[in-house]
Amino acid sequence: MGVIMLIGIIVSNCVILTDFANQRLASGISPSMAIKHAGVARLRPILITAISTLVALIPSALSGANASLARAVIGGLITSTFFTLTFLPAIYVMSKKKE
Repeated sequence: MGVIMLIGIIVSNCVILTDFANQRLASGISPSMAIKHAGVARLRPILITAISTLVALIPSALSGANASLARAVIGGLITSTFFTLTFLPAIYVMSKKKE
């Protein structure tokens, strides 16, 4: 259940970032500038999604039957948000440079 939730959040964040970058790319700017604009413009929605999910998982992580699941999801969410904001832009720019 936690893996499915993490995959949904990760994919949502990646789609938010790449869709905005593709819109900027279509307007004629370079891939690196497009992803920079997307990162600045979409940082807040990505962080709000991650933080709201983390806050919702804290009570479950501190006590309850699903504490280990909640802790694993919290760790995965922090890691995936970091990767979304650092590695996804690099991969995006490399993939667009080849085209």
